Amino acid sequence: RNATNVPAQSLMLLNDPTIHRWAQAWGGRVNGMVDASDAERIERMFLTAFARGASEHEIAACLELLDEFRTIRERSQADITQQAALLEELNQQLLAIERPYREQLEGTRTTNPVVAPTPLHEWNFRDTDPNEESDLALTLSGDARRGTDGLELSGNGWAASETIPVALEARSMEAWVRLATLDQQGGGVMSLETPDGITFDAIVYGEQEPRRWLAGSNFFDRTLSFQGDDESEATERFVHLVWTYAADGTIRAYRDGELHGHGIRKSPLVSHAAGTTRVLLGLRHSPAGGNRLLRGTILSAALFDHDLSAEEVSRRQQLGPSHVTRSQLLAAMSPADREQWQLLSKRQDEAEARLSELRSAAGGTIDPADDWAQLALTLLNLKELMYVD
Repeated sequence: RNATNVPAQSLMLLNDPTIHRWAQAWGGRVNGMVDASDAERIERMFLTAFARGASEHEIAACLELLDEFRTIRERSQADITQQAALLEELNQQLLAIERPYREQLEGTRTTNPVVAPTPLHEWNFRDTDPNEESDLALTLSGDARRGTDGLELSGNGWAASETIPVALEARSMEAWVRLATLDQQGGGVMSLETPDGITFDAIVYGEQEPRRWLAGSNFFDRTLSFQGDDESEATERFVHLVWTYAADGTIRAYRDGELHGHGIRKSPLVSHAAGTTRVLLGLRHSPAGGNRLLRGTILSAALFDHDLSAEEVSRRQQLGPSHVTRSQLLAAMSPADREQWQLLSKRQDEAEARLSELRSAAGGTIDPADDWAQLALTLLNLKELMYVD
């Protein structure tokens, strides 16, 4: 029928997550029909939904809708790109003010150089673009961004590397991290995963035991409690974490250069062929969602192609950052620099909030496939499909 006295039924279908997932999947398939024209794709959608072809009027209306969706998406993308560029510019200005004072406060560390093992891949976020120094590029997703203290993660963003070009057996993962809150459960600091997220090993916070670090793994296949102490300081400063994976399957955790609890062994080591794994930062494993995302800041991360010894971990910890706090930086600044820093920091907060608003308003309009997903959602809510005699 072409009318209803139950508007709630229409609203339910319009907003139901299952309907949205169907629309996304359908739109993705239609977007993949690269050899078909837009009109031909619309014709195929009508045949699928209604078992009939589309009229000329319906095709014209759908083409008009697609143009509208595309215009909105392109405008949203332009606004987001412009705001992200502004935020990055403010970050660089803040870093430029901080750098000489940070170097001054950390200067005593250069008098006693430490020889430490060199990682297979390493990413530093504080003062440089990590992709300028690493030979394994990272891509930031969601609202992850490089801020003045490192890779800033709000629980809606993460970073993923390209696939690792060498085979991995025994190995180690290292990260300097500061948590936004101790009361979070399941967020991944650093993970080595197959790109489909089915197999992974990760540095994870609070998943099975509140406020404790653990070695995350798919279906907990290699996960046992380290019986380490509860975390109490990681919101106040960066802590140094190293997870080592030995050839016999033993996993050890080190916090600030010291063994955290005791080693564990539940099952054999998972080996990986070249080109089959990647590194995630801020995400336990793919796909992103649920409690897998971390809230905090990652200063640096590194991957090693062997299981570090306790002595090697200690030397890596000595190479890490001194615990220079923001209050120490501000106290060391000249009055003029401090005033400029505070002004820029306020503008940075405003720019970050605006960028978050733009991304939230854009919803699913950034991917071109979403134009077709929105059209699919429109068709799924037409009366012809909703109300059957």
